[in-house]
Amino acid sequence: MKLKDFLTTLSGKQKVGYLTGAALDRVKNVLTDFESFRDERRFYTDIEHLGFERDTNDIELQLSKNGNKIGLRNNTTDNKVFQQVYIRNEYLPLIDCAKANSVEVSTIVDAGANIGLTSLKLLEYFSAAKVVCLEPDPGNFSQLQRNLLSYSTQTVLLQAALWHSEEELYLGNDFRGGLEWSRNVTAGKKTDASAVSGISLNTLIKQYHLSQIDILKIDIEGSEAEIFKPENDLSFLDITKIIALEIHDEFNCRETIYQILRDRDYVIFNGVELTLGINMRL
Repeated sequence: MKLKDFLTTLSGKQKVGYLTGAALDRVKNVLTDFESFRDERRFYTDIEHLGFERDTNDIELQLSKNGNKIGLRNNTTDNKVFQQVYIRNEYLPLIDCAKANSVEVSTIVDAGANIGLTSLKLLEYFSAAKVVCLEPDPGNFSQLQRNLLSYSTQTVLLQAALWHSEEELYLGNDFRGGLEWSRNVTAGKKTDASAVSGISLNTLIKQYHLSQIDILKIDIEGSEAEIFKPENDLSFLDITKIIALEIHDEFNCRETIYQILRDRDYVIFNGVELTLGINMRL
């Protein structure tokens, strides 16, 4: 049915309501497009202020600075991760904490490394450090490998999920929208779920002969609730100087984690999303 014919079937009030609604929808769409354009321009301006040169292609936005290159995939959450790490500087409190406590950072573990931006940021400040990165999602891991290529001699990259033991886990996409920055793992297999290895921190410590972890960053989309249980072997905390942990409150594990850290003489500081713990025994 043509619009003209459709309108003849409506009463006067119905016509006004329909046309007003259609007009409002068009205005809303225009405003949405404008906001997207404005946000994109602001993003590019922020990138330039940070001193990055940029280029684009059909696959990704490519950034370069001081010989280092960063790729942000198109139509993913990579831009949002860049905003968190570089524009909003969400890990600056961690960096300041390490400096204020005169921590000589030589070993970093980045669990839930995503595409490697947090590791890159930390390496800018602690250029001599060795970093062990864990990321379970294959797409994120592939981008992680490319982004950390210039630090290949200082990094160990593992496509694996941090867990409380060594077992087969399964990737999920049902947490916080299931986007690239919120990939989670579960012990129970779901339909069409890809398998990924789970590995514990104590095993990492043994495999890579770590005598101390100076910075332990954990952002693992809820798996912290499985790891930080009193009955698990949490001895890795005894050789960890600073822990930076994003606690996902959907899993009701915050107070349990706090108590575990306090029992090991960690002093806890809370940021907007990040919880910092400093081991006062080291």
